[in-house]
Amino acid sequence: MIQWGWIENIADLSKKILSLEAELRKKKLGDIHEIETVPCIAQDNSSTDMRQTHVSSDVGKVFAVPFKFSGEIALRRISLVCAATGENSANIGLCLYALNDLSRVDNLNAKAGQKPELKKVLSEQWLNVSGTTHVRLDVEYTREPFLSSANAIYFAAWTIDDEEGRVFCPNSVAGSIDASKSFRAAFQTNGTAGVSSAFPATLSITGNANIPAAPCVVGRSRVGIRVFGSFTDD
Repeated sequence: MIQWGWIENIADLSKKILSLEAELRKKKLGDIHEIETVPCIAQDNSSTDMRQTHVSSDVGKVFAVPFKFSGEIALRRISLVCAATGENSANIGLCLYALNDLSRVDNLNAKAGQKPELKKVLSEQWLNVSGTTHVRLDVEYTREPFLSSANAIYFAAWTIDDEEGRVFCPNSVAGSIDASKSFRAAFQTNGTAGVSSAFPATLSITGNANIPAAPCVVGRSRVGIRVFGSFTDD
């Protein structure tokens, strides 16, 4: 009786495990834990990497930089590092957008014909920074957007309301400020935003950003693992 009871218990356990596995297969989770726009590897986060992206003529304009990843991720947070100069202050905003109509992009000349249109994903976040102390700006998602590189290209969009604002833009060489050694990874859009005015529901890419620098924006999944050091420790 003990032997048969033991076998029956194992059979019940096996059925439960098979049932659980079947349910998990229905709920596919993302297999990527972090995504990024520009790598921050081997950078010292020094003052030369805290770059001005918005000159006086660009104040309030929304710029965008694409996330680079292939796969799926249930996004919990996107973050960038920012500051200001000296005793000055600035408001810096960050938002997520998606280009989900790939037919608008000419594969041979992406800047020809119809301009790529970006659609806002959920909400944005603003942070007031003062002085040169580095602060992390986070956009936290209570309702996590599910990102799939098979369905869209995703962009981090940011703006600054004062030319004294700075964001962490890794250079090609640690400490380098030689613009000729940087890729033009960031784009201008036709949108503007401010603390009292939300990021637009849609944006159109209009060309390269004036300054060839793009911020390192890191996205964390609901699982979250430490990949890029102290930038995303938690």
